[in-house]
Amino acid sequence: MKKLLTISFVLALSMAWSQVELNDSGLQQCFTDNYPAFVINTTQLDTVQAKSYSGTVSCLGDEITNLEVLSYFESTKEISFSNVSANDLTPILDMNSLLRLKLWDSQIPTLPDLSSLSTLEVLKVEKSGLLEVPQIHSNLRTISFQDNLLEEMIISETYPELKILELNGNQLNKFEGLPNLPKLEILNLTENPLTELESFENNDSLKTLRLVDLPLESVLLGLSDKVKLEEVAFVGIDLTDLPDLPFDNLTEYLVARNNLTFEDLLPLLSVPGFPATTANYDNQNTQGEAQTIERLENESWTWTLDFDQTVNTNYYLWYKDGVKIDSTTEGELVLNDLNAGEAGVYTCEVKNTLMAGATLKVQATTLNIETTVTAEESSAFSPNGDGEYDTFYIDEEGTIQLVDERGRFVKELQGPAHWDGTDNDGNPLPFGYYILVVNGKPQSGITIVK
Repeated sequence: MKKLLTISFVLALSMAWSQVELNDSGLQQCFTDNYPAFVINTTQLDTVQAKSYSGTVSCLGDEITNLEVLSYFESTKEISFSNVSANDLTPILDMNSLLRLKLWDSQIPTLPDLSSLSTLEVLKVEKSGLLEVPQIHSNLRTISFQDNLLEEMIISETYPELKILELNGNQLNKFEGLPNLPKLEILNLTENPLTELESFENNDSLKTLRLVDLPLESVLLGLSDKVKLEEVAFVGIDLTDLPDLPFDNLTEYLVARNNLTFEDLLPLLSVPGFPATTANYDNQNTQGEAQTIERLENESWTWTLDFDQTVNTNYYLWYKDGVKIDSTTEGELVLNDLNAGEAGVYTCEVKNTLMAGATLKVQATTLNIETTVTAEESSAFSPNGDGEYDTFYIDEEGTIQLVDERGRFVKELQGPAHWDGTDNDGNPLPFGYYILVVNGKPQSGITIVK
């Protein structure tokens, strides 16, 4: 009997040692639903099962605040968790067989030193508010810190096996260490405030390069002759010319939303291997700057575009207030003898006969036409800035002087000229009657009205 009691006590003690409390409700729910073999009486972890499990533990959805039990998963190859807000992530360091660590949609501003995880090959921490890059082992093959709050990443030691580096959607203003990534194949730096990049001359294995929505001051890639790029995205980085690239292996080539014109794009047609399977060079930034032009009635206005002047395969679609102008398809719009009806907003679209589907747009120009009166039409005008009859046209040659009713000199012009109702100092004159004197001889009177 005593022997049986001893055996029972040992078994009970062994069972007690093989069970620990599941102190996290999120893990408790995840294990109960997906890994029932781990759970004893719904609230305890079977540590024997946990230690021998070599698969993937995936818990998505429920909030996880306590990772303490992960230290028992010493044979597990992959952890894939979301909604983690645990303060202590050090239990992960006891997972000596871990190959892949994936955390996303979490609250993880910092990670512990992960350099002891020598088996780790894939590290993904995404959409988790990460502020700093942790210490990591040089055996890593994939790093993804997408959509975090990183401000810099400096790779100061060699990562001989790293092939994938995803850093898009951070706040990086410094990224250094490209020479330490000799096997890098995929680099994504999309949506970061980076203004400069190192040369890629040591990255002979590079296959995919994504630079999208970066305020780069220049793109000097310095690519090696050995590189065989397959996918390139230079989108929204204000390129004014295209960097030299090897096109032989390209399957995707995206250069939309830059400052390129047909002068930059047309040479692509003569490059061996172009176009790539997917090529998008349309939707360039609108050319030029918006402007407002002031003209008087009967004057002329010429709008000449200042780009692609050496390209002879362009044709131009001009619009006024959104309505196409059919009078020309040349790169210059000429309007003579302007009248009030020609005031409006003018735009232009530039196309090229050799690159169907591509369109360049030009910033709008607003043309204001000031209506004037002449001595033949009326002896009054109203220089009040409303755009109607703001000037008086004096169609006389020579020296024109204007005097007020008391005979005081107020203005001198060289005719023919437009008088805007101001004195010689540019000050607006009061309403009233003024006498026109041409070459010393009094002429008709002019009245300034409201």
